[in-house]
Parts: sequence; C-alpha cells; structure tokens
Amino acid sequence: MFKPLLILIFLVTIVSYITTRAQSTKSAKENSGLAGIKKDSAYTADYTFIGDSVFNGLKKIVAFYVKKYADPACKKLVYTKRDIREAIKKPLLLGNIRKNKKTSVFLLLPFSFCDYKNGNGKSYYFTDTSLPRLPADVYCTHPENIFLVGDIDEDGVSEIGEYYSSCASHYKSLRVWTLKNKQWQQVGLSTFDLYHMDTDRPYSSYVKKIRKGEFAMYEKTDLPIDKTKSMVGYWIKYKMK
Repeated sequence: MFKPLLILIFLVTIVSYITTRAQSTKSAKENSGLAGIKKDSAYTADYTFIGDSVFNGLKKIVAFYVKKYADPACKKLVYTKRDIREAIKKPLLLGNIRKNKKTSVFLLLPFSFCDYKNGNGKSYYFTDTSLPRLPADVYCTHPENIFLVGDIDEDGVSEIGEYYSSCASHYKSLRVWTLKNKQWQQVGLSTFDLYHMDTDRPYSSYVKKIRKGEFAMYEKTDLPIDKTKSMVGYWIKYKMK
C-alpha cells in the first residue's frame, strides 16, 4: 500500500523539480536578454560573448562601455555571431593618448535600435576607459582608421585623427578630434582624394603641428575645401580654441 504512494510522491517531486528548473532557466535567459535568440546569434551588447569569444581578455572593458552607452529602454539589435566577429575586428595598439598609458582602439556595433536610428554606425572605443567612444555614422570603419597626431594643445592628451570613408567614391576625408568636456570635438577637416593623394603615406603625415593650439592639414583634390586650390596641394591651417 505504501509502495505506490512512495512512487507517486517521488514522481511528483521529480516533475516539480523539472518544472522549477525550466522556469528558473527561462527567467535567467530573460534577465540576461537571451530569450528567443538562436544559438548562432547574439545581441550586439552581449559583452560576455564579445569579451570571451571575440576580444579575449577585454570582457570588463566591453562591459563598462555597454553599461555606459547601451540604453536598456531601447530595442536590442541581433546579429549572427559570425557577422559580429567579422564586423568589429581585432583591437589595434595606438600608443599614448594620455601620457604614459598605452591605449588600443577597437570597434563595436550599435548597441540598440536607438543607436542605429540616431545615425550611429559602428563606434570606436578605447582600452583606456577614461576616454569616451567616438561614434561614426558609417560602417566602413576599421581600427586602422584612427591615428595619433600628437598633443597639439599641450593639455596632456593627444589629439587623434580619423580617416573617414563613406564606403563609396574616391572622396574621403581626414578629421582631427580633441578631447573637451569628456567628449570628442572635431577641430580639423581635409579632403582625402584617393585619385590625387599618396595613399602609401601614413595618415598622420598629412597633419602637422605649427605651434601650441595650431596645426595644418594637407589636401590635394579637384574638390577642395578652399575652392581656389583645385588640384593644387596645400595646407589648411586650424587654430584650436
């Protein structure tokens, strides 16, 4: 008489355990944002996948930027894991942006639909997390597009240059950014014409410091910023405020 009862109690216990475990697993997936995601896909803000599988050793840094910039109220973006790996590339050592602090640059995809809707493509991030990200409104971005141009304003932080490509045509540009009020501000621009510029030279050679707070950028193009300089190589001077 007792044996069937014991078997029934055992079966009820097992069913209860399985149900509880399933609910717990479902809840964990929902809390981590993985519910409904295929095994070969991931959210672009999944710092665990990116930090462990793409940028080995940078999980804490990626997590820092996700928590800083990802809006939890916005719809998340999903890519295949293969596309994420191909899109964000390997970090590249830049050098010292801040004095005595070696820094690398890497790319991350937009974290959410809000990022995408606001015109942000991939953004540049730095292993020195005291530096803000540098958003881009295009997807033709590579770590090699960022380069140092020296501490022009002599505030202890190097200005950075960006090779900007619209993914089409031979008209590209070089941009110089400075760190002000914890944000990157553009302080210089020149046309980089693939038909007329020496593409074998490093981008940094087209930016030169004149004196504290002043620099120049070289361009040679049939579509110059100064319309009187068509097809004449010249230096555009800039003065930082």
